[in-house]
Amino acid sequence: MYTVKEVAQKTNLTVHTIRFYTDKGLIPNVQRNKNNARLFEE
Repeated sequence: MYTVKEVAQKTNLTVHTIRFYTDKGLIPNVQRNKNNARLFEE
């Protein structure tokens, strides 16, 4: 599982862009941890 920050670093996108994409539903299967932080699978 990857955090938003880790995904941003791996994809050369900003954290804001990743969050925008997840909020719009463009990135499927985003999970949340107990603190409601986004978690991404491979």
